[in-house]
Amino acid sequence: MLEQEDEEASTGSHLKLIVDAFLQQLPSCVNRDLIDKAAMDFCMNMNTKANRKKLVRALFIVPRQRLDLLPFYARLVATLHPCMSDVAEDLCSMLRGDFRFHVRKKDQINIETKNKTVRFIGELTKFKMFTKNDTLHCLKMLLSDFSHHHIEMACTLLETCGRFLFRSPESHLRTSVLLEGSDNDDDEGEEEEEENTDYLTDSNKENETDEENTEVMIKGGGLKHVPCVEDEDFIQALDKMMLENLQQRSGESVKVHQLDVAIPLHLKSQLRKGPPLSGGEGETESADTMPFVMLTRKGNKQQFKILNVPMSSQLAANHWNQQQAEQEERMRMKKLTLDINERQEQEDYQEMLQSLAQRPAPANTNREQRPRYQHPKGAPNADLIFKTGGRRR
Repeated sequence: MLEQEDEEASTGSHLKLIVDAFLQQLPSCVNRDLIDKAAMDFCMNMNTKANRKKLVRALFIVPRQRLDLLPFYARLVATLHPCMSDVAEDLCSMLRGDFRFHVRKKDQINIETKNKTVRFIGELTKFKMFTKNDTLHCLKMLLSDFSHHHIEMACTLLETCGRFLFRSPESHLRTSVLLEGSDNDDDEGEEEEEENTDYLTDSNKENETDEENTEVMIKGGGLKHVPCVEDEDFIQALDKMMLENLQQRSGESVKVHQLDVAIPLHLKSQLRKGPPLSGGEGETESADTMPFVMLTRKGNKQQFKILNVPMSSQLAANHWNQQQAEQEERMRMKKLTLDINERQEQEDYQEMLQSLAQRPAPANTNREQRPRYQHPKGAPNADLIFKTGGRRR
């Protein structure tokens, strides 16, 4: 019974590590293939109620500077919707609450966060996760008090999903009514922003004096589009720009944020001991697992625990491959450094030999010097000094 409980605890800890790693890698999913792969991975390996709540929270707190992630996050929610409808419901509920909070507060700060919220709503609307009625209600709330930050929020919402709402049959009439009502407002701030939101007008530059050819007319509930010569040029320029953008993004390397937590010294010593050398079952079991350090928090106190993950799991295999790659890179750098040092020593030795060979031999100046006068020992000889040549008696 205790072994079963330990096995369940180990499995739960292993799953928690996998979910945390998945959520950390989620901001690096910057194209459709990566986000579809992430949706399949979450659906097959992490589909629990607690993990779904973690996913919703991670999607909701997307950084306000990463607006490029919102279309892919909306695609992730739409992909998971057939088998986990609560993800879309919880996320839309949180976005509705955040939108109402910002509208009712009417402050003039956090404009980036407000734009992120309405843009996320627009992206979910295009995937039919956020209902059109709720989106039009949000637009109505912004247009009813069309001032200050509400102007920019309305422009952002229309820029994201305005064309989708206008061309959808079930929301076309309400969208046109809201836009026609906003046209009758004499606010000067609105007139400045209308240039950015007037996507319903298709100008004909060749016949500017004809008003009937410069607007989209709604007659009998139908949409009448006035074609112009610039349509084809615009579509070609747009396709070219999109193709260049996709080629540029495909060549960019995705930088994945690495989270590195320091391991306590006493746990490092235990990890370095490795498997026992007894040759018994413990060695086989240790060879089939990889030790990880699990960090938990109980209150304000951190707790560390060694968790043995089977080598058959993707987490352990990826970590093992990463360690091997790092080890090979270190050995390569070590060999390269040693080769550089050895070559430097050889070059220094060769330079020393060349300098010795080119240096001239020192001259012996002692040969040209006269020998020093040696003083005679004893009493001086006066006859020799004065050259008198005295006689002996």
